[in-house]
Amino acid sequence: MHNTSSSILRAAFKCDALHHQFTVIDVADNLHDGTMAGVASYYDVAGLVAEAVHHLDICQDNLLDLQWQSDSEDYRVFRREANQLSSFIKKWGA
Repeated sequence: MHNTSSSILRAAFKCDALHHQFTVIDVADNLHDGTMAGVASYYDVAGLVAEAVHHLDICQDNLLDLQWQSDSEDYRVFRREANQLSSFIKKWGA
């Protein structure tokens, strides 16, 4: 089991993209059970930050693809997720 603090786990679960990764994708891949304890057993701090960086990259690519549709719901969702992930990385990535 990794020594992942509950503070970073709570922060990670507040990021929509990471929450989806942990509770849907990782569970479907049988990596863990989707709970905070399950995520803590699979990810260490560096792994959580790396996952956030990966999802931020995806968000930024999607925002670039949607740059001419900035009034669309998809654009707003990716912008919100990118902001959440950027804040998470800024706080926990150092």
